[in-house]
Amino acid sequence: MTAAGPAIPRAIARAQLEWAQLHLDGREAKPQDPAAAFAWYRSAARLGDERAINMLGRAYERGWGVRVDLKAAIRCYERAAALGDAWATFNLADLALSGRGRPADAAEAYGLYERAAAAGIAKAFNMMGVLRESGEGAPRDAALAKTLFRHAAEGGDCWGCFNHARRLVDDDGDVEGAETWLRRGIELGFPDFWRVVGEALAAHPAPRLAELGRAALNRCSDSHHPVR
Repeated sequence: MTAAGPAIPRAIARAQLEWAQLHLDGREAKPQDPAAAFAWYRSAARLGDERAINMLGRAYERGWGVRVDLKAAIRCYERAAALGDAWATFNLADLALSGRGRPADAAEAYGLYERAAAAGIAKAFNMMGVLRESGEGAPRDAALAKTLFRHAAEGGDCWGCFNHARRLVDDDGDVEGAETWLRRGIELGFPDFWRVVGEALAAHPAPRLAELGRAALNRCSDSHHPVR
């Protein structure tokens, strides 16, 4: 009996977390209600659930049902990361890189992305690749950046797919391989991603890639999904 005790508030928190997401997304006949989503995230976070604490941080960062408060977001991310939430570590890295809510520190951001990647966050591999490619926050290493982009792509990150495809074309002239990864990225992506891919590829000299770019722009213009 005692072993089941801690599982009860955790199960309640998970249910509240799912309910919050339903209010945030809005589904079928239920309209979006960010204020209700925030209330449910806060309730679940009070039960100590690390995912809920991270999502409460996202609400503060993005202004979902509450005024933007980056300091509060950072406190939530730090608490969730300490409890083992890898996405919270990734979110802290993003703020460290951008300097939002705190002084910018690319080296700290790289270290945080590295921790998130070690915990299985594919997007973190992509961001490590971006920093290794530019030499920001870590020594420039084009070969390592290429490997990191591949890891991100294989992990299902759309930006990783795009960057891996870009390097396949630029370094190896592998248009066919790039096309495969770009198609996967487009399937995984969202309006902002489709827009970037479309603008980058629509006038590409390789006809197959230019066609993919136009398809991405069409998907973006046809989409009714919110920009992430």
